[in-house]
Amino acid sequence: MIFPPSAMVTAVSGSGRCGRVYYHHRNLLLLYRQAAGWLFWPVLLLILPKWILKVRHHPGVRWAYLRLTWLAVRDGLLRAVGAQPR
Repeated sequence: MIFPPSAMVTAVSGSGRCGRVYYHHRNLLLLYRQAAGWLFWPVLLLILPKWILKVRHHPGVRWAYLRLTWLAVRDGLLRAVGAQPR
């Protein structure tokens, strides 16, 4: 899968650290699903807590990070590509 560099969602913050959170996590989820095959669901149980714990690295924009991560997981599980997060 190839996505243009302009395909990003930027959280409202001065530092822009949440910049590509949505597309990064959605694309990783799609990649893990393709690579893991039938082991995807057990792998998902290992990946999600790791992603959620990364919120500590985003002070000031934690709610934006969590929201974008949630939307990415939802769209990755639904295989919704080509749509902007709502």
